[in-house]
Amino acid sequence: MFKGNGADLALTHGSKKLLLSSKRFKAANTGIEPLKLLVAAGQNTEATGFLYVTLGEVSDAAVKYAQEHNIELVQPGRLAVLFDGKAKVS
Repeated sequence: MFKGNGADLALTHGSKKLLLSSKRFKAANTGIEPLKLLVAAGQNTEATGFLYVTLGEVSDAAVKYAQEHNIELVQPGRLAVLFDGKAKVS
């Protein structure tokens, strides 16, 4: 668990630290604000990358922000890949 605002989990592997946010994974639309919170949380914890999980649409501005700040957007298609295509996303 991650203690703080902006992320849900801190994942570490060696010197790498990823912050994961899924707070709004059911939201129909994602804008830039939750991504800014995630990056701010990462600055306080020296994160090397970010994962943002959502089932909804991501705005163009949020996609651009994610690309600029090393945030991997994990959307339904990506979730299926993570489960080797063995999971159904509905």
